[in-house]
Amino acid sequence: MKEGFYSVTYVGATGAWGIAVIVLETGIIVGADPLGGRYDGTYSFNNRTEMLDAIIKVTVPSGVPLVTGVPAQDKEWSFEFPASFPRETSETPVLVQTTIGQVNVVFRYLRGFPD
Repeated sequence: MKEGFYSVTYVGATGAWGIAVIVLETGIIVGADPLGGRYDGTYSFNNRTEMLDAIIKVTVPSGVPLVTGVPAQDKEWSFEFPASFPRETSETPVLVQTTIGQVNVVFRYLRGFPD
């Protein structure tokens, strides 16, 4: 994946969906969604698999249910999961197994950083 800004569309097993924007820069992942969710993590290129291997922490605000079917909680909480993504974007969803359920994710490159 090119470093820059990405839109992220995701669908859980319940059929519920969500969107977010993430930024990838020099091994760091930072992002947010319209409901106040925050995405933080790291990534590196895996020469053996030619994929980006990431560790992502999602921080969920109180009152927000998840697409995996986890109901809204009374207070902010977080969970972390590993994921591997193709280096190039495509419209083909990537199946990500989180600690709270599976999510299909599509990454779309939006733009890079100005020179």
